Formats: sequence, C-alpha cells, structure tokens
Amino acid sequence: MKTLAIRLILVGVIAGLYHAGFAQSGRGQEEQRKAGREQIAELVAQLDAADRETREAAQASLIELGPSILPLLPDPDDPSLSAEQQDRLRRVIAALEAKRRAAIIAPSRVTLGPGQYTLSELLERLEKATGNRIHDLRAELGQPVQNPTIDVSWKNTPFWTAFLELARKAGLRIAPYESRESIAVASGSIPPVPMAIRGAVIGYVREVVLRRQLEIRSTATELSLVIGWEPRLTVVRARVRVAALEVETDAGGLVSAVEQPQPVAVPLPRPVVEAHPDGAKCFVELPVILPALPPPGATRLTRVAVPLELFVAGMLQKVELGPLRGKAPLQARVEDATISVVRAVDEEGIWRIQVQVEYERDDAEPATESFESWFLRNPVRLVHRTTGKAQPCNGGFNLVSTGDRSFAVEYFFVDLPGKLSDYDFVYELPRRPEWVRARLEFQNVPLPFQGR
Repeated sequence: MKTLAIRLILVGVIAGLYHAGFAQSGRGQEEQRKAGREQIAELVAQLDAADRETREAAQASLIELGPSILPLLPDPDDPSLSAEQQDRLRRVIAALEAKRRAAIIAPSRVTLGPGQYTLSELLERLEKATGNRIHDLRAELGQPVQNPTIDVSWKNTPFWTAFLELARKAGLRIAPYESRESIAVASGSIPPVPMAIRGAVIGYVREVVLRRQLEIRSTATELSLVIGWEPRLTVVRARVRVAALEVETDAGGLVSAVEQPQPVAVPLPRPVVEAHPDGAKCFVELPVILPALPPPGATRLTRVAVPLELFVAGMLQKVELGPLRGKAPLQARVEDATISVVRAVDEEGIWRIQVQVEYERDDAEPATESFESWFLRNPVRLVHRTTGKAQPCNGGFNLVSTGDRSFAVEYFFVDLPGKLSDYDFVYELPRRPEWVRARLEFQNVPLPFQGR
C-alpha cells in the first residue's frame, strides 16, 4: 500500500505539471519539464515490474495523466523494451488517443448567473465563453429585433444546452442552412422534433418517409437527419455507415427488406451516407435509407442510434517561417506537417508568396482535394521585423495545386511599405483533420401513416 500511495502522489505531481501548463517560466519551467519526463520514464520502467499489481498501477497512472504526455512516451516498437512493456505501452497509447479524440468534440461550457440578462448580453457572453459565433439574422430578414430580459442560471453548462434554453426563452429558431462559421438565428421557435446531443454535436430528425416501390416490390424507411456542431469546430466531412444504425419500434424491429417472388436487380441504398460541409457550414443533412419498413401496428421509432463520424480539422497552430529573402525556400515542420515558402518575389509592388504544405501520408484518410476550403481560409500575414506591425494578406490568393496529402497556395500582398526582406512570414495551419465518432440516439420518432 505504501508503494501505491507513493505512485499516486507521483501521478498527482506529473498531472499538475502537464495540466497546469507549467506555470513557471524560463529555467524553472524547463526543470519541471525535465522532472516530468524523468517521472514518466520511471512509470514506463514499472510496466515491466516483477509483480502484476505494480505493472497494472503504472499503466493506469500513465493513462490518468492524459493525452498531453503522448509525445513523451517511447515508441512501443523500441527493441530495448521488453515484450510486456511494448504490449502495455500500446494499450496506454490507444487509451490516450481515444481520450484525445473524445476531447476534440467535448462540449464547450458556460457559467453565468443566476440572474437576469438581456438577449444581446446573453448572446455576447455565450460567444465569449465558448468561442462559438452566433449570427442574429432578424434585422437582415426584416423581423422585429426584440431584446427581452431572460433569467438564466448556468453552471458549467454545455453549450448546446445553454443555447437551446436561451433560444426557447427568447423566441428564436436556428436557421441551419444560413449557418456558416456561426449559428444563424431568426425569430421563431425550436420545433418539437426528436433531438439528440453528444458533446459538441447536435442532431434532429427532420423527416420520416416510408416508401414502397411497386415496380420492383422493394420497401424502405427514409430518415432525413440534420446534424450540426459547435461553430468553433472545423468539420470537413460527415458520414454515417447505414448498416451500423440501430432502429427499434414500438412493435418490434424493421422487417421485409425486399418482397419479391423471384430475383430482381434491386438498387441497394447507399451503405455510407456522406456530406461535405467544406469546413464553413455548421449543419448538414444526411438522408439515410434503410431497406425495410416498420412492422404493422408500429406508430413510432422508439430508438434510432446513429454512429456519426466527423472528419475534424484540428485547431490552428501558428508557424513563423522567418524573413523572406528572395527565392531561397523557408521551411518549418509542425507535428506531422511540413510548411515551405517555395517562392517569394516582388513584381512591381505585388508580392507573390507561394506556400506548400505536405502532411504525412495516411491511406485511411481522404485526400486534400476532398476538403479544399478549410485550408484556404487560414490566416496569413507578414510581420515587419523592426516595427512588429502585422500586414494581413490584402491581394487574395490562388490555389496552385492539391495532391493526396499536400497543397500549394500563392498569396498576394499589394503596396506594402519597404521590401520583402523586411518581413517575417507567419502562417496559421490547421492540424491535420482526423475522424472522430459521436453516437447520437433519437427517441420516439413518430411514423407517418397507419394504413400502409
């Protein structure tokens, strides 16, 4: 028990270092980092301890530290590690990667009140607390712009919970197809549709259609799902694998995929339904077709479990590539991406700067052509080396090329003071998109007709 107590204290110390972001600076901060690395190495060594209890405790301690320690863990294929260490390290890394992915779509939260606030105050505070932009369309649509006083009491409340409460009290509705890089709202009400929330993701069932094709005697249940997410996320692809849906009715499961006395070529529904929101939209519609009907007597779908997959670009990371000195290339590496300034020329007051970004190849992910817009919206600027003044790109850009895991963009800067070599080039790059999963479960979805 004494050994276990010491180990728990060790975990607390390391967690304090990593989750507090190393509060000290300079030499003290580096000493803390060094101590953290040494203590993590000690836990890795304990993965090969003689007794099982110590091995299990060390594995649990590493997982408890969270995804921030991933860069500090050794490669599990390192031949200097024992087979036991390699196996346990793989389990640790898998658990930490799962935690990291789950954190990507964890909800933002807000604490406010209890108290009374005007609608405009609440929208502003909700934006500031969560990083999610909210666009009030009422004036643009010619609707009355009222600013009622609303009672709220939010304590670490998830964004969608707070937003829906606010919308219902203020008489607002979501305008999903006007929501680009923000949630668009207008006068109205939140419709009484089956809705589900999972972390930063929200969804509702917009329509249910029961279909019978008489010519080929096939049947289908069609669900129109509207899926949204907090605008702070950059989602470049959304999909649902139809076969993985779980559907139950108040009279049993779906039945009769195809009714025909002899073989007929029946077009199967799409096994995977996808949408490409281009990194700007916050809502997409996914039409899911199931080759079956509810059983006779069913009045509602009591449960529809949807295993949603989102391809999410990571948060922006700033890359400072240094001074622009003619045609000599500048290059920097950030995580799994290499950024290069391959050309920088002055053509009669128009500065042309061509940037190429290449990610490490991953055959399990779609090519960059599938989601061009998310990397074309990156902030780009020149920073004067003497004054520190930042000059944003003011002449537009041109997409030069895209490849499997790479792209090249040329940016134009017009009529800036001085010369190219007076400036550092600063580029903000999204971390490589990756697939994350969110399981949405809808309940009590009403069915359209009784007499089918």
